[in-house]
Amino acid sequence: MQAIIKAGTPHGAVQAPPSKSVVHREIICSALAAGKSTISGAAMSKDIEATIRAVRALGAEISQEKEKDSGGLALGVRGIGSDIESCGSPEKNVSGDLPVLYCGESGSTLRFMIPVALLSGGGVFICAPRLIERGISVYEEAFLPLGINISIHKDTSEILVRGRLRPGAFEIPGDVSSQFVSGLLFALPLLEGDSRIFVRPPVESRPYIDITVDILKKAGIELDICDDTASGGGITFEIPGQQKYRARHWKAEGDWSNGAFLLGMNTLAKYGPAGAAQYDGSRVDRDESERAGGSPGSDRRRPPVQVSGLDPDSCQGDKVCVELLEAAGRWQAGDEPIGISGCPDLGPVLMAVGAACGGCVLMGTARLRIKESDRAQAMASELAKFGIRVDVFEDSVIVEPGCLAAPDEVLDGHNDHRIVMSLALLASITGGRIDGCQAVSKSWPGFWDVFRGLGMDVEIVNASGAAQATQ
Repeated sequence: MQAIIKAGTPHGAVQAPPSKSVVHREIICSALAAGKSTISGAAMSKDIEATIRAVRALGAEISQEKEKDSGGLALGVRGIGSDIESCGSPEKNVSGDLPVLYCGESGSTLRFMIPVALLSGGGVFICAPRLIERGISVYEEAFLPLGINISIHKDTSEILVRGRLRPGAFEIPGDVSSQFVSGLLFALPLLEGDSRIFVRPPVESRPYIDITVDILKKAGIELDICDDTASGGGITFEIPGQQKYRARHWKAEGDWSNGAFLLGMNTLAKYGPAGAAQYDGSRVDRDESERAGGSPGSDRRRPPVQVSGLDPDSCQGDKVCVELLEAAGRWQAGDEPIGISGCPDLGPVLMAVGAACGGCVLMGTARLRIKESDRAQAMASELAKFGIRVDVFEDSVIVEPGCLAAPDEVLDGHNDHRIVMSLALLASITGGRIDGCQAVSKSWPGFWDVFRGLGMDVEIVNASGAAQATQ
């Protein structure tokens, strides 16, 4: 499908969507607990659907109900608990002995659930081709001494994992993906014996590990952390075995990763082609209070997009988007590069802001190439259509200063939700068409409805040109 966007100025009040990163983890912890857990304030997306399918394949029961007050989604999860050793759904693979877990394009689902499935003998993971390309080499190396068999079938987009996870010492590289660390942290507490994970430096995306640890502790799981990252070392986790997850009520929190696109609208209004505005574009409005920015009594006008539901005290690392968007918006030659090794998902929106506001330099970009697309190259290709040159290096990106122009060509979303949303920000300035706009459903199916709700003129059409509903 294609989004046809007319230039305009987004304005209005909007609630940030719930955090996909947090809800993934809450679903898994609930599925591993005995009894009934609830998750309020959730929202459905393709990635969350994938995790729900995966825990159902292992025997968890999940119900969904619309919340009357908030309009959000309430999930009821009846967990597996001590039945994990014999879990599994009726749907098996062709050999009849392993559950089938459909992951789609969700790297979180795949990498979180592989160790969990190995508690009961393994599983067959059905993935989108791009997810197969992104790989699970970290697990292949870590599980080799345990005799766990991992076979990847690119022709059928299947990963077959067979064997039993055993307690022991695991060494994981910290510069590939934090998802491998989180996956082990979910599973190891349920084993008979104690385990240790050493995360080799450099440890990137550390905040995502912190989210996992925070949610594990809330679910009753104990672990000790020896953190030597301040001196350039790694992280050691000591995980006692024979633990049990505790059923509980969870409340989903707002998503800083997707909230960055909303806040980016304010950055563009403040520093973009229209010139500096007379408000503080980095301000976040939460619960009708002044907690997240702007001192009480300030005479600055409020930013055009009022964003609620984002907690400055969250464990989410992408809350740094407030500072980084400001840095990208006001960046000038000679300024320090903007480091994103701990928050690579912010790369595309920062590149978009830099393109509109006079250029910027990003560092720590190496892992952008192993996301849903090669994000640095994808953004470079699309920004060229706006007349902006981008130089992509091994671990850095330079967005050159230039004059943002309306694209003559149709923009390509590269089947990547964050690329599509970043291009939408720029198209709000110039107008434009984005092919593959449905990719937003991976994390935020309601994005286009929110975009319209902020006063933007956007039409979604299919390949034949017929208008489509967006949700």
